[in-house]
Amino acid sequence: MSTASRPTPALSPWRTFGSGFNLPVRAILSRPGELIIGGNFTTIDAKPIRHVVRWDGASWSEVGAGGIQSNNTSGVRTLIDFQGSLYAGGAFQNSADSSIPSMFARFDGTNWVKLGTAFGAGSGKEVNAFAIHNNQLVLAGSFSNLTGNADIDGIATWNGSVYAPIGLGIAGDVFALAVFNGELFAGGSFAAAGGNTAIDFIAKWNGANWVAVGQGLSNYVYALHVWNGSLYAAGAFNDSGGTPMRGLARWDGTTWNAVGGSLNAGGTAYALGEFNGSLVVMGDFAKVVDGNTFNRVALWSGSAWSGFGTGLSGSATGSNPYPGAVGVLNGELYIGSDALSAGGKISAYLAHWGSLEPCIQSSPVAGSICRDGDFTFNVAATGKPALHYQWRLNNQDIPNANGPSYTVTSASEDDEGIYDCVLTNDFGNATSDGASLQLCDADVDCSGMVDDADFIVFVVAYNMLDCADPSMPLDCPSDFNRDTVVDDSDFGIFVVAYNELVCP
Repeated sequence: MSTASRPTPALSPWRTFGSGFNLPVRAILSRPGELIIGGNFTTIDAKPIRHVVRWDGASWSEVGAGGIQSNNTSGVRTLIDFQGSLYAGGAFQNSADSSIPSMFARFDGTNWVKLGTAFGAGSGKEVNAFAIHNNQLVLAGSFSNLTGNADIDGIATWNGSVYAPIGLGIAGDVFALAVFNGELFAGGSFAAAGGNTAIDFIAKWNGANWVAVGQGLSNYVYALHVWNGSLYAAGAFNDSGGTPMRGLARWDGTTWNAVGGSLNAGGTAYALGEFNGSLVVMGDFAKVVDGNTFNRVALWSGSAWSGFGTGLSGSATGSNPYPGAVGVLNGELYIGSDALSAGGKISAYLAHWGSLEPCIQSSPVAGSICRDGDFTFNVAATGKPALHYQWRLNNQDIPNANGPSYTVTSASEDDEGIYDCVLTNDFGNATSDGASLQLCDADVDCSGMVDDADFIVFVVAYNMLDCADPSMPLDCPSDFNRDTVVDDSDFGIFVVAYNELVCP
């Protein structure tokens, strides 16, 4: 991506969804051309859609008639694609059987189907996280003694018809799952797993037992994400075995490491994701770096922090924020949370950081052209609102060259040089890489090659000599040095090009 230096945008790239959602977004599943979004919400921009919805980048649509039905606002906590189907986890009822509370459902393409009846009635039971491990769907959350099996506590596998334990289960709430180096990791509020009491808030299934992950972490783990060859954990912890790493830590396969310094005192990270090759961290914090404050969302490149304008603000839940989610669609970032605004704009529970300023995706490509031939340059870029294009030759504007393509016609020496395109809109500007266009006189038949066919044409003109000869081809194309005769000087130019074969 190539960009010119640009002024600070007068408008924020944070974008809004009308009045937004009425309750928090808890899960975002990124798919080609769409996002599936789940949460506590029951309306979007005052329109009723319960707990799950599809966004294609321009409009909302239902996933099942009216979404997932529920008589409460607990809703969807997690989403995943598995074996060609969409699965939702949380605490909800569903349209297939609204009389029995459920935490786990599959979308069959038309309706949501409740899976299993073992969760039964009662409050405080929910599915918080999914993962795929060893070709099985793993679900984890706040449940115990599932199907009457004392080993199915906090985590289980589902084979399409029945649940099965993973070891002796996890004694506490599980909030996050991830697979790293082929092993299953679980994070949450627990201090024991599989009977192992030497576990602090994160555990690893090694295929036979639940084991500690290094020295563990000092408090709740809310999110796990594999990025750049390491496992990252986000949560309310302050350290690992006494080593400070508040809110965010990196597991390299052997030990826990601090990431770019700690979050602010008391800061908690709730969600992790990726955007533009960097790690997105969202939570309840105000990360300060070199005098810059990143409110509740920040981007870690692996070596430095950056932010998104003035970030997120406002909360309907005060001192106890909800976990959230991160997703990407068409190169733009979406953040689900309990925040009510983003960049100072109303953005209730779902924030959208758009690629508003021009961003070059591909620059024009250099080439050569025969005399009187045509050549087309192209540029591709993103940005909203609409982009203005201005093509240039040797840094000078070309009149009326204002589209994503520019064609040189009837080329001559005046068309040789470096072409680029400047793109602008209300948010900034960007300039493509330059591409050279060189005249290839010796390609007299405009085939793109200097070969025997060109030699035959040249010899005919060479024998005529005088460009004024009535039999000479129009415009005397073999007069490469433009001295009105086709002579030995032109032959010298032709031989060099003929030996190269391909036009410069």
